[in-house]
Amino acid sequence: MILAALALAVPTFAAATLAILDYFEGFSFRYSLIEPKIGPDRFIGLEEIIGLTVFRLTTGGAQPPALLVGAAALAAVLLCVAGLALPSRGSGAFRWRWILAGAAITATLFWLRFGRPYEYGFMKGAAYTTCVLWGLAAHGIERLVERARRTDAVLASGAAFLILVCTGWAQALTVADHMRGPAIFTRDLVAFEPIAARLPQGAKVLLSGDETLTGPINGLLATMLYGKEIWGRVPAAYTSQSSWTPGGTPDYVVLAAREAPWPLEIGGRELWRSSVVALYDLPTDVVFLPGRSEIHRNTPVDPKSPASLAIWRRAGHNRMLTPEDPLSLNLTQRTTIHLKLASLTPQRLLVHDDESTQTLAVQAGITTVEATAGSTVRVIPEAPLALISAVLRPAVSPSPLPAAALDATQGAWSVTAEQQGNHQLVITTRLANPGRYALRYEVTIIEDTFNAPRRIVRVLGAAPLEGEWRLALDLARGASEARMNGSPTPLLEAEVAAAPPNGRYFGVLTIYSGGAAVAQAPIVVISVTDGAITTFEPVAFSVESVRAGSEPLPLPAHRRALLDGTPLICDPLRIVIEQAILERHAPPPGVTPDMPLAPGERLTVQIYWRAAADHASSAVMPMVSVQLLDDEYRKWAQWDGLTGGDWRPVPVWTPGEAVRQDVPLTLDTATPPGDYRLILVVYDLATGRPLPLDGQDAAPIGWVRVR
Repeated sequence: MILAALALAVPTFAAATLAILDYFEGFSFRYSLIEPKIGPDRFIGLEEIIGLTVFRLTTGGAQPPALLVGAAALAAVLLCVAGLALPSRGSGAFRWRWILAGAAITATLFWLRFGRPYEYGFMKGAAYTTCVLWGLAAHGIERLVERARRTDAVLASGAAFLILVCTGWAQALTVADHMRGPAIFTRDLVAFEPIAARLPQGAKVLLSGDETLTGPINGLLATMLYGKEIWGRVPAAYTSQSSWTPGGTPDYVVLAAREAPWPLEIGGRELWRSSVVALYDLPTDVVFLPGRSEIHRNTPVDPKSPASLAIWRRAGHNRMLTPEDPLSLNLTQRTTIHLKLASLTPQRLLVHDDESTQTLAVQAGITTVEATAGSTVRVIPEAPLALISAVLRPAVSPSPLPAAALDATQGAWSVTAEQQGNHQLVITTRLANPGRYALRYEVTIIEDTFNAPRRIVRVLGAAPLEGEWRLALDLARGASEARMNGSPTPLLEAEVAAAPPNGRYFGVLTIYSGGAAVAQAPIVVISVTDGAITTFEPVAFSVESVRAGSEPLPLPAHRRALLDGTPLICDPLRIVIEQAILERHAPPPGVTPDMPLAPGERLTVQIYWRAAADHASSAVMPMVSVQLLDDEYRKWAQWDGLTGGDWRPVPVWTPGEAVRQDVPLTLDTATPPGDYRLILVVYDLATGRPLPLDGQDAAPIGWVRVR
């Protein structure tokens, strides 16, 4: 039997050699730009391998007592020794089988740990050897019992009892961990299954390919949506699919919880939400046309390359409209068209339909153009601009004239990357920011691998309120320099490795408003050899949109507007709070806007500040305090910090500038059920004196209910 097993094992191993080598290149089902990795970042210990302690991806958390773990481990070792050392009633060859099996798994673990060190592979391989180790321990118990000595039987029983108590304790903690949420398939994800089952069979469901949804998660979502037609750019474990019928519109949209709720902007409804995913429906009479140039093409992708997957997931740049290549739509009925356009410069736009031609003024930024036509409409720009999306609805009578409306809460941006010489990389961004929002740019360059990627660059800088930001990186010297509209400007943070190791890397640009990443995209792929850039592959960009201000109503169910549209004015500083939004970090499945909070829950209060037109620099360093009070003025949550945040305090604000500040707030775990007031206080850091908001030292901004 053993010889037959070996005869099968040898050709099987030979046939699987390439797959095994590929395995050690790293799994490709963690599609993250910044953290492209799944599994532990450490090699697990023997006590975790054999189940005496709880395995977690990160260290920490409850464990069985250390003394019990040590005693159980010693008992396991002694039983294994007894299984090998004590004579058995059978053939001596039986002992050699155990010795050979033990040697084989020891060699396997040694190779997994030191031959091709890969933490995830070691964890999986070690788990498969556990049955052999416990089998040998059970054999030791059998040998002791066969000796027919009372002492040996007591020792065997005691050792087995110790092991069972310790492993039972550890597994009870493991079950408790998974009841709170398994490592990948959390309860907030699994709770989507009955919701998905209610969707009509054959419905067209757009499934997000966001990097927070790993391959297994996307696979589980697709399984839950069995019987529906899956649309979208979806990366699975080792393959990727892209399906979007030209001119077609899905019935439902499943997005990652963190994604912008764009279906709400075109008349959709949020049907369900958890901390993992959100489900929307779209109006049945709407045709939604995304502007992405490759949204209808399934372009090649390398599933072992984070850079390739990030570029593929983006679905190309937004389509550029030019005087030579305008937008033409052929309609079958009288239709109202809403175009979302991005332009870096002001210009004029011609809207030509079957009845007339209208000239519209388009400002720099994001503009929505509305027009009505019966057969054909052509949109001809004066200069190149980008189409973000088009929404078509049946026209109502009477039809309005074409009109253009600037959305000041959004900005238009673009980025280019170029190589200068053998060592220098230059990244240039351009921004049209009509709302004058304070933003930050982050440039990160990381290794193009899923297996413990190196990060060689991380630079964080303040974006100009308008215009150009230019970053020069010298990879040979590890130097960086930033310029804002041609003038040198300091960086907020800069980490640039000098002479990085040879390899392939890719760069990512992230735009922050307050503490939130509001846009992120891959910008370049490079290869470095001996400190020199040997290959350079920039990602094509046209013009993109970014939401810097507060989202329009209605908001997703886990966010709630605290102000009713009336701003709060701080006269001493000449600054205004335009809006405040309360956001739940981990909303429960099926959350609704009026669902009570839980004690200990983490929240964020998004405060949208703006400096008045007559705001002047002041020596006062104002602080902001957000507090949760009960009827007796007891505090159950509080946060204090610089108004505007550490990177953008009030003294550096310019007239008309807008600043988003994300205030973290955690409810006390002992908060009793009831209704509570949220108040906001602005005060002078030097004196502690309140600076009134609308004439009040402490301005109420909303109510919350705790269950």
